[in-house]
This record gives sequence, structure tokens and C-alpha cells, in this order.
Amino acid sequence: MTAPLSDERLAEIRRDFSGGVMGAATVFELLAEVERLRTVVARARDMHWRFDIYDICGCREHEDEAATVTLSDGEVVCRSGYQYSICHECCAPGDSQTEECVDNHDHSECWPCPTRKALDETPSLVGSPS
Repeated sequence: MTAPLSDERLAEIRRDFSGGVMGAATVFELLAEVERLRTVVARARDMHWRFDIYDICGCREHEDEAATVTLSDGEVVCRSGYQYSICHECCAPGDSQTEECVDNHDHSECWPCPTRKALDETPSLVGSPS
């Protein structure tokens, strides 16, 4: 991945562009920056994903597999035991909900998390990262 363009370099490009001067090298430099940003956004989006929390039902057997969910630890629970969704990165690193998340806030704030919400509200860059 290329290094980010410095604030000074971006200011220089803006001056050149406003003066009607933009060389091919500058265009390629800006395209590389767009590609770098697309990659960064995609990585952040991949880190912040929805993680559903279910009550452990205690059923010995489930007659209707469509009414069940298999958790990350392999346990099968009733789909009706859904409680809420959280961000895996913020609230459940290692596939287990943190005590901070369980005890200290309203779970309606957990998904989407502020990071994922900001990413989803960001206009997408044309194409997808290579």
C-alpha cells in the first residue's frame, strides 16, 4: 500500500488544480491515493461487523432446524432467543461479548457502532479495492 499524501502535498495539488495545471503524474498520484483510501475503508468495514446475541435456550433437541442458529462456539440455540446485535470489533473481540458491553451501556447503541455507521454513511468510492 502506498503512503498517504501529506497535507502539504494535497494543498500543492489543490493550488495546481485551481491554477489549471494538472500533470499526468499528479493524476496517477491521486488515483493511488483513492485506491489506498478504498483499501483502508474496506479493511475497517471488514473489522466492524454485526454479531448477534442470543439467549441460551437449554433445549436438548430442536425439531425445526430453520428455527435455530448455530453460534460461533458451535452451540445451537433457538432463533427466537435473539436479544440484540453488537459490533464484533467493539463489543465481542474473540467471539465473546465483553463485560463492559454486557453491563455498562444500552445495547441499542452497539450496532451499528459509531465506526461502522460513519463508514456506511461515507459515499462509496468508485469500484472496489484491488
